[in-house]
Amino acid sequence: MRYLVAVLSVFLSPSLTICAHSQSNPLPLGTWISNGSASCLGFQKDAVCESLTISCPNAAAINVTVGTVTGTLGKSVMYANGSEWATAGGSGYMTPLAKVGYTTVTAAFQTAWQEGPGNLLTAACRPATLFNYVANGGQIAVIAASGGAGALAYALSWYGAGSFVSAAFITSGPVYSDEGLGCETPKADWVTVTPSDGEPWSSALNFEDGTQILLGTFTGQSCEPKKDTTSTEYQTWEAQSILAPGAAFPFLYVYAQLCSDAPLPNNSTGQASLWLTQMGAWVVGISGCSGSEGTTVGLTPELENAQTALIAEVEG
Repeated sequence: MRYLVAVLSVFLSPSLTICAHSQSNPLPLGTWISNGSASCLGFQKDAVCESLTISCPNAAAINVTVGTVTGTLGKSVMYANGSEWATAGGSGYMTPLAKVGYTTVTAAFQTAWQEGPGNLLTAACRPATLFNYVANGGQIAVIAASGGAGALAYALSWYGAGSFVSAAFITSGPVYSDEGLGCETPKADWVTVTPSDGEPWSSALNFEDGTQILLGTFTGQSCEPKKDTTSTEYQTWEAQSILAPGAAFPFLYVYAQLCSDAPLPNNSTGQASLWLTQMGAWVVGISGCSGSEGTTVGLTPELENAQTALIAEVEG
């Protein structure tokens, strides 16, 4: 197990310096209603599935299916899938953990958790409430990828999840750390990421490859507009980012894998590094990723398969 105090550093231009903020009161979680048992198609083998309806302030209710494989160790791990979290995913992590006795939980939202309110910080109440439901008064570890890592970061920094998430294991995220830098025109400068393990590399902060279109829907205003961003637009994005003023940075173990040489690099590494720095995360540069964020086939600096290495961190 690594030390929690990280040696990750991100070198930014003076205009991109981020200051830590304290949060005296977390935002309120939502509520849930059980709709009974549900189909486990697309979920883990041997899972028992349940349908929930989650309701949050200022956001429409949303349905989610939760699949659980109960283990023997008394330890629970949840997987937060990427993009819109519309499928359970995570079998490469969860199947090995289930085999050694962990209780493993996956989920799939019926519609994107980000949609509806036009404000990602408001929408993030939905997955935060789901994490709390799965913890059920105890604590869980969470493996989170890309957009799912964004959901987890919001939960930790804004919805008090540090009280029920014991450890976070992240791949290619969180991607919503600073939406102003991700959506502004002209585009923000690239950052140099110096991980805890691996060689430094440069990464973009702006949303690319069609994600800016989704961000326009999720944030309520055009991401990367054709005209230069106004101060009002920038402030709107900043106010709903993970690193908006007032964000909390709870003390827990955070291990993250970021693609250092992705063949199709996007914003995931640059955006992720901003929040991970504030959290004191242990960050590993992964080479040989597939696509923009595919760490599972990549290698750590010690030439270990990245997926295998993450599972070992969870077990550690």
